[in-house]
Amino acid sequence: MFAYSSILTCLILLPLVSALIIAMLPSTGTRLIRNAALAVCAGELALAIAVARLLNWHAGWQLMQHMAWFGGLSFTVGADPLTGLTVLALTGMGLITVLASYVVEEQIKTWYVLLLVLLACLLGAVCSMDLILQAAFGAISILPGYFLLGLWGGASRRAAAMKYALVSTLGAMALFISIMLIWLHSGPLPVAPGHAAAAARLPHPAAVTAFAGLQSFDIRRFDLLMAGHGGWLAFMLLMAAVAIRMGLPGGHIWIPDTMAEGAAPALGLVVGGNFIVGVLTLLHLAIPLFFNQFMLHRSGLVAWGIGGLLYAALCALAQNDFRRLIGYWLISQAAMVLICAVSLQQNGIQAIELFAAGDVVTLMLLLWSGHVLARRTAGRDLNSLGGIAALSPEFFALAIIGFLAGMACPGLGLFPAELLAAMANFRAAHLDNSVAAAGWFHNHAFIFAAFGSALGFALLAAGLYWAMERIFLGTPRPEYHHFTRLTVMERIVFLLLIAGEFALGLLPAAMVLSPAGHCLLPGIK
Repeated sequence: MFAYSSILTCLILLPLVSALIIAMLPSTGTRLIRNAALAVCAGELALAIAVARLLNWHAGWQLMQHMAWFGGLSFTVGADPLTGLTVLALTGMGLITVLASYVVEEQIKTWYVLLLVLLACLLGAVCSMDLILQAAFGAISILPGYFLLGLWGGASRRAAAMKYALVSTLGAMALFISIMLIWLHSGPLPVAPGHAAAAARLPHPAAVTAFAGLQSFDIRRFDLLMAGHGGWLAFMLLMAAVAIRMGLPGGHIWIPDTMAEGAAPALGLVVGGNFIVGVLTLLHLAIPLFFNQFMLHRSGLVAWGIGGLLYAALCALAQNDFRRLIGYWLISQAAMVLICAVSLQQNGIQAIELFAAGDVVTLMLLLWSGHVLARRTAGRDLNSLGGIAALSPEFFALAIIGFLAGMACPGLGLFPAELLAAMANFRAAHLDNSVAAAGWFHNHAFIFAAFGSALGFALLAAGLYWAMERIFLGTPRPEYHHFTRLTVMERIVFLLLIAGEFALGLLPAAMVLSPAGHCLLPGIK
């Protein structure tokens, strides 16, 4: 096990330095700029694979680098198995985004510079062990996301980009205030107390001894101090930040407009990157730090998840814009993640890990299908389409995988996650009924969660089936008879994403569950 290393710092700095170099290249050198960005993202993925090779997948925090800054703040980065998987996912998403960006024809240099800066900020947010550093990277990532959404896309892209920036800034401020409250209750620590709490709750001694500073964190004392009003406020603010970052119902208001107006090649990294960082924040900070608050507010959180899931599924069913349908589909997936988290079951945590991986791959595949379709039909209104399967059987064969993945078809990425989520809900329902709990709804919350999730899943499947019918079936419209064949780059992007779907669907243990290792919750079997 490599306890200390600078490889994560290199992983964060490489796209930043490369963005600076690309910014100095002549704007007329389109081919050079594209190839340089592609080489950088390929190098990032190679570094992420090196991180995976160096990690001990059965231990805690490793590959750490610590540099003091000021006022007790520090540049402290590190990785545990879950962080290692997230780094692999983000760098893979970055490479596919750059490949998909070959269709961008305007302000190419600015496009790639912003993509690389965004990738660096997302990697910094997931690798940071200092809470202030993590929040700073997350706040900085808003700026490149804003410009990527505002400079390219539909007619109302500027309004959508402004909504994204304002709502995301509110989430960043909520996170900063929550961190201040955590700091007041925990005292000065050389590393983030959330990571210390996660390590303290793990059964593996290596997780506690991986970094000497973690030993100074008294989790029992922290739980006692955070049981008051300050702990409640810090928990609510942290959950608000997670809700906005992931797109949980209530914090989702930026997603539909962003999905409708943003440029498709960027949306995978902007929206999908935010989603995966939000999930990691939930697993690394919210659950370990505020385990008692999760138990105290369990019924309310379950109600939030069920209501949000049904709301998003019904909104998806009502959409005529394909991109907005995808947006509400993602919101429903975020609600599923919340329900799994509140179940406080081992299966639920494993489901979250699989949702984080499967949702971003499926999101990018659906977005790419919509992008390829819009380039040939000049629109996304589902009611104006039809007969595309007859016009382009190749596109139909590739795009249908994304629809089936969104419905959690067996063999594809989200099926293991949905199955584990159902197991967690039924187990939590059984345990809640076997003990005396306070309140009728508290006793039966996960019975509602299990059946509410099934109903939400059925509504989502109906929405996707109806979208497939309107896009692919029926008689081809005369105006679409010119539907051209897929380009080589379009096929490559499709095949990479489909390969990811089948890998996650057929080998979930090898790809995610075994590497992710131990559970973040104490006493869960």
